[in-house]
Amino acid sequence: MVAILNVCCCPPLNVERKARASLRLFRDGVRNFSRIKPHDYLVIRIGFRWRLLSKNNGASWDLLTHETYNKEAAL
Repeated sequence: MVAILNVCCCPPLNVERKARASLRLFRDGVRNFSRIKPHDYLVIRIGFRWRLLSKNNGASWDLLTHETYNKEAAL
């Protein structure tokens, strides 16, 4: 499976590196995500303020700040 990373803002370089490394682990089959209800979205916590969110079961991922993540996860 190829996981696509969509970056909607300009994260620090270390956050982007960690996000790409987390996606590599996900692609290799490591269960490094959580499933949030009621929509069954996937989330990978990158740090204190950053999240990766997938609304399509891991096909594409959005790198979001925690404020944007809170809004998107509620939809």
